[in-house]
Amino acid sequence: SRIVKVYMTKNAHVCKASNEGYKRATGKYIAIIGHDDIWYPDKVEKQVLFMEANPNYAAVFTLTDIMDDYGNLCNEQCKDLYLLFDQHNRTQEEWIELMYSGVNVFCAPSALIRKSCLKGRPLYQFGLVQLQDYALWFDLIKEFPVYVIREHLMQYRQFMESQSNL
Repeated sequence: SRIVKVYMTKNAHVCKASNEGYKRATGKYIAIIGHDDIWYPDKVEKQVLFMEANPNYAAVFTLTDIMDDYGNLCNEQCKDLYLLFDQHNRTQEEWIELMYSGVNVFCAPSALIRKSCLKGRPLYQFGLVQLQDYALWFDLIKEFPVYVIREHLMQYRQFMESQSNL
């Protein structure tokens, strides 16, 4: 009963849909998941506990397992992507330096974001279609620390046959 479904009148891209959901959200935290990804049952609970204990953090991420088109874990076959999302915690300055190198190491569906830290800015920028969340992480990290829970708490789907990931 706490979840409100919002249907777009037409398919308008993940950026528009996510930003519309964010505008309508009334909770303290924002978490976005694609229809093809999976959160483990305790993901959000562990993230909320961290955020409640650490009110100065803007976001908390988790480690990510990779699954194929059929839901089979494929961390070894997708080792580059698996290792990209396998991040250790850093200072804000270290995160910024890493992001300046042009690498987005954050898996968006693994994030739980403190809504008050967003300050009305959109979640995703349409002009960065393949990295729509990159500007968001950069903006947040410039002002606030972020944290990575060093547990695999979700599965990100990597389409290996159709190669339809952005």
